[in-house]
Amino acid sequence: DLTPAFSPDGLQIAFARRIIQPDVSTGGRQLWLMGRDGAAPTQITNNPPYKYNHFAWHPAENQIAFVRFDNVTLTAPPEIWVMELSTRIGTRMVIGGFNPQWIP
Repeated sequence: DLTPAFSPDGLQIAFARRIIQPDVSTGGRQLWLMGRDGAAPTQITNNPPYKYNHFAWHPAENQIAFVRFDNVTLTAPPEIWVMELSTRIGTRMVIGGFNPQWIP
């Protein structure tokens, strides 16, 4: 697990997790959410050719921005995406971007 980011209210943590087991592999690190006490870890993305990190919570906690890297085409530029957490629908915002942040 890498790159933890606490939600603005401090109750949730977004993090990147990669599972490597004989019968299960997530490929690149995927976006997961869990309670600050480690309860109820939930996988949010499931797209093995990509890895996700550099998470930034929207102040209203309804969206999360992140960087998505292509693990297959290693020369592809990183992308900044924003995901609506209630629907888990992501939108690519920037090609060639790093370190997303919300402007108040």
